Amino acid sequence: MKISLFLKNSLNKKAEQPVYIRITHKGKSVYISTQVSVKKNNWDKNKKKVLRSDILHMSKNKRISAYYNSAENVFLEHILKNKHIDIQSLKNKINITKATGFFEFSKNMIDKKQISESRKKTVNYIIQSIKSYKSNITLEDINHSFFTDFSMHLKNKGLRDSSIKTYIDYIKSVLNEALKQQVLSINTWSDFKYNVTYNQKPALTKEEVNIIKNIFFKTKNKTIKKICKLFLFSVETGVSLSDLHIISYEDIKQYEKGFLLQSSRFKTKAEYRVPLSKFALFLIDYSKKRQGKIFVFKKHIQYSMQKLKEETKGKIKTPYTFHTARHTFATNLAGAGVSEKIIMAMMGHKDTKSNRVYAEIRDHALFDHFTLE
Repeated sequence: MKISLFLKNSLNKKAEQPVYIRITHKGKSVYISTQVSVKKNNWDKNKKKVLRSDILHMSKNKRISAYYNSAENVFLEHILKNKHIDIQSLKNKINITKATGFFEFSKNMIDKKQISESRKKTVNYIIQSIKSYKSNITLEDINHSFFTDFSMHLKNKGLRDSSIKTYIDYIKSVLNEALKQQVLSINTWSDFKYNVTYNQKPALTKEEVNIIKNIFFKTKNKTIKKICKLFLFSVETGVSLSDLHIISYEDIKQYEKGFLLQSSRFKTKAEYRVPLSKFALFLIDYSKKRQGKIFVFKKHIQYSMQKLKEETKGKIKTPYTFHTARHTFATNLAGAGVSEKIIMAMMGHKDTKSNRVYAEIRDHALFDHFTLE
């Protein structure tokens, strides 16, 4: 009995030679594909492994090793049971784990986990993007090469690095769950990392903000009007979308110099205090008698941003999301010469020094650095 690895002479579309397992017994041989291919100069003939010169050497060697061990175990089982070696039965035994569809497994995983509706919507969008790239794909098909090609596909479609990383991270979470459940036996993607290039966060110019203001005052579309109101209030206050969902009229305090919004961030629990301009007060139709939440909206309201973007297409050159409103607020403060400590207090930035910083800032100091027009 002899089991060996060899390169098939034919070349595939990538100009690589497929790696096969040859099982020879009593003058008869069967051949099993390892589903791995490699260029001849990247193959070690003596050690029968992929060399480091191949960028995918780790994942390829893992797959080859898994197939080789499986073939060896199946062959020994046939010998011990005095079974006749049949090429088809050997192939079926070695590929005993039926290929599991990525989309099917992903759906089952999401159904079992308790996640928010907004998260489900994000996942469904990712799934649709993967389907548009490759409609029929198994868990076993996803390896380093797939991630490389898919990342480039998303990049060519104009997606930002941060968005691409979100897609990659989700796919990896599905694969890791498959490993955990032993649906997958080997990790062929561990050596893939998508490097995100963090650029300066964009902010809208005063002219671009005015374009959204004009849409807010003129539009009759209720959805667009609501997203405009939320966006503009964030531009005026720096309050993020998740925090807009929880602030109430009771959080607004009146001082000699004006009104101050005092609350805590939803995610970090960091306190923030920000003066309210006349336009901010107008947006929320403020009066002392009003109570309860200032804004009532569904958490997936950010998806309505696409409608606003369609309205501003060709008018606003700066690429923007809802979070750009918060960056615009901070940029305007910095541009006006407001100190970093004051900006931190207004934005609710939390770090090891924040608590001490906030304690040093009196409320009147916030008004001194803020234009309430």
